[in-house]
Amino acid sequence: MIQNQDHVTVYFPSFHGQLALDITLPIAALAGSLVVSIVGAVRIIQWRARAHSASKSLAKNVKRARRTSWWHRRRTTTSTVN
Repeated sequence: MIQNQDHVTVYFPSFHGQLALDITLPIAALAGSLVVSIVGAVRIIQWRARAHSASKSLAKNVKRARRTSWWHRRRTTTSTVN
């Protein structure tokens, strides 16, 4: 950090000024990691929502298939008895 004592001009939407480079670099790294973490969290939430809706749809289809197969078995057994 002693090597990076030069001042750099920083332009940000809510800030404009000069800071020492040894302060600016860690702030930029933290800001970048924060952005990546937020985007990753949003993406994980989207994946979980999609997986949840897919599992509900699958459960609904399985339930429908069980009802259909039960009805089919009932009809075939009653038709063979008569």
